[in-house]
Amino acid sequence: MEVWEAVIATRPDMKPWVIHNKTVPLEMLRGLASDADTEVRCAVAGKRKLDRELFNALAADPEPEVRHRVAWNAKVPVDLLLALTRDENAWVAAAAHHRLEVLPERKRRRLPDGHHVGAKPTRDAVRAAEPPEPAEQATTEHTIGFDECVAHLLSLVGENVSVTVLGTDPEGEGVVAEIIGVLRRRGADRDASACDKPLPEAFGFVDRADAVYLDPDAFVEGWVWDSYLRITTTFGTIVIAGPIERPDWF
Repeated sequence: MEVWEAVIATRPDMKPWVIHNKTVPLEMLRGLASDADTEVRCAVAGKRKLDRELFNALAADPEPEVRHRVAWNAKVPVDLLLALTRDENAWVAAAAHHRLEVLPERKRRRLPDGHHVGAKPTRDAVRAAEPPEPAEQATTEHTIGFDECVAHLLSLVGENVSVTVLGTDPEGEGVVAEIIGVLRRRGADRDASACDKPLPEAFGFVDRADAVYLDPDAFVEGWVWDSYLRITTTFGTIVIAGPIERPDWF
């Protein structure tokens, strides 16, 4: 707990990084759930390890972005999901409706008898309720191709980075792996059949056996925003943040 408090005290901008770490204590999340920054509360609302008290608090957050994130949390209690279908914000209510529609039967059985589902919002109502894109995000975020993703990673070689691998199964654990370390290039896979396509690229970490393998055949899309790179593939998603700064003792 003291380690995380020290990180946040010296680098408040690293709150999202702390939240996304699998080892962050629940008590730390409890404090960040009332943070003044809506984006920080949204990050907490997406954590699967939340207890009922935190779910209740975030589902009642004044900002629809936070309640929307709660609705999409794979571990949200079904009675809270039911309540969110009646949310005053159509965007939030629509997300809760969608989650209920695809809810596995084993979870559907947990719905209380005689439960009341809110009226499904119209598409126009949902569009009207969606929050506008932040102006700064509209100018800095963009999609990129495979070669540009490789170039972005090459620019981070020698830097401390955070890599999160996400699975595609919505009922799975979500986060498959989280790695933090100094990025290094392992090189192109010369054994792959090249033809006129880019070669797969492998990146590793100094003093670690972990590796990130980028295969053009599995590549779907890259998306970059400031210091974040998200790579969507046919087997999941890779999120790279960096360069990041860590205290020497971390």
